[in-house]
Amino acid sequence: ISSIPETFRSQINIYLELCTPISSSNGNDGLDNGTNLDAVDNSKELNYLMLLNEKIVSAVAKSLIMLSDEYERSLLSKQWSAGSTDEEIADNFAFLISVINDTYRLRNVHSQPLLQVPTITIPVGKVVADVMAAFEGIHNKAIVHIIRVIYTDLYDTLLDLTSVWLKAATTTKFSSNSQNFIMGTVVATLKDYFNDLRYNLHINSFGKIALQCGELCVVRYMSFIKELIGMNRKFNSENDEILRVKQDITCILEYFILVIRQIAELVPSKDREILLAMLNDHHTYSTMGYENSSGEVPTAVNTDDKETKPPVNTGSLGSSSAASMCIKLCGQLQYLVDTMELLSLPADGVQLTTLLRTLI
Repeated sequence: ISSIPETFRSQINIYLELCTPISSSNGNDGLDNGTNLDAVDNSKELNYLMLLNEKIVSAVAKSLIMLSDEYERSLLSKQWSAGSTDEEIADNFAFLISVINDTYRLRNVHSQPLLQVPTITIPVGKVVADVMAAFEGIHNKAIVHIIRVIYTDLYDTLLDLTSVWLKAATTTKFSSNSQNFIMGTVVATLKDYFNDLRYNLHINSFGKIALQCGELCVVRYMSFIKELIGMNRKFNSENDEILRVKQDITCILEYFILVIRQIAELVPSKDREILLAMLNDHHTYSTMGYENSSGEVPTAVNTDDKETKPPVNTGSLGSSSAASMCIKLCGQLQYLVDTMELLSLPADGVQLTTLLRTLI
């Protein structure tokens, strides 16, 4: 976390203190945007003070936009996912975390005092919205760079996942230490990065990263399944490859469900209730039909319940909230749940291949 936003805020406060507040008829300070000046006072003095307020608001907003431009220039200054030494790579990662934290505070905290300044001709709400949008853009670009850093470590594995997976040694009994457990290595790498990010980012920022990393992981693995099918490989209950696919899916699901539960612990109580209800919903993960890390096998999915149980209402979640990000991630993970269910069917190789092709 850098001190740039707070240093900037201390300078902004000097100018905001020059603004003239107005006491409305209900006793509250401030003047709602769009309120006619005649309804308050017709004096030239008040008109002058409001114009002064508007010049200050415009100047502060422009300075904040200029600051966002500086952040953008810094993001364009180098390839953040590259580094000649481990120390440089770590410094790059720390810088990106700082940019994400800075822009989050500038957007959600330090731009908000402008809304309290009464004006006549300038819609302060739109001025602040433009400032927030500028920092939101930088915030999202820094998140993209973070994800690139994370997946640079996984580039060789995920780029040619099919050949790496097929070349891996096969065994009759699988464990997290098996040499052929390719996705276990992928998830372990994500876990290392997520452990740092979860404690150093605001929960909404971490939620965005978790969602996008999860989406990439799921999409790449489903693409891998499609590649296997395209090679006319038959899936059957005696095939080692089915066991390996199940192990991969179990690993991905269990880790990202854990991440979602960790996020749920930190979001507002109302969002937490919605999120946990989604996790416990019959559509998703309370009954996936595979053996979890504790060795327990959940009850098989009841398709009748799926038709009668009402879906969880997620309409009250904010689109950018961490909980909302998790709900979207649940939707991505559902593809893996469906694949797991198909692989658990007592069908021969041809039938399973046909079903999987339909799903994908």
